[in-house]
Amino acid sequence: MARIADLPIPYVVLGFLIIAVLTPLWEEVLFRGAFLSGLSRRFRPFVAVMLSAALFVAYHLVLLTFAYFFALGIALALVRRFHQNLWAPVLLHAANNALVLIVVLTAA
Repeated sequence: MARIADLPIPYVVLGFLIIAVLTPLWEEVLFRGAFLSGLSRRFRPFVAVMLSAALFVAYHLVLLTFAYFFALGIALALVRRFHQNLWAPVLLHAANNALVLIVVLTAA
């Protein structure tokens, strides 16, 4: 079985940019920008946060990581509401993805 860390460096860098930079950008625009904002206009804050987190989990669709993605979705939504901008959850999401990728790349 090939390890991700054994790929050529340019592939690892490209993967890192996609996973730790681009993915958090578009996911936050969609889930916290569009979905959370729209849900917040129709529901109370608690319900909007929970529904946006549920959509985040449903998108990722990995049953084993349900609790992790649900908690992350709640945290990102709360950061969005607290800071009143998308950059804060984008940065938290990017840091999370980068940390996960570093763990995967350095796993024995």
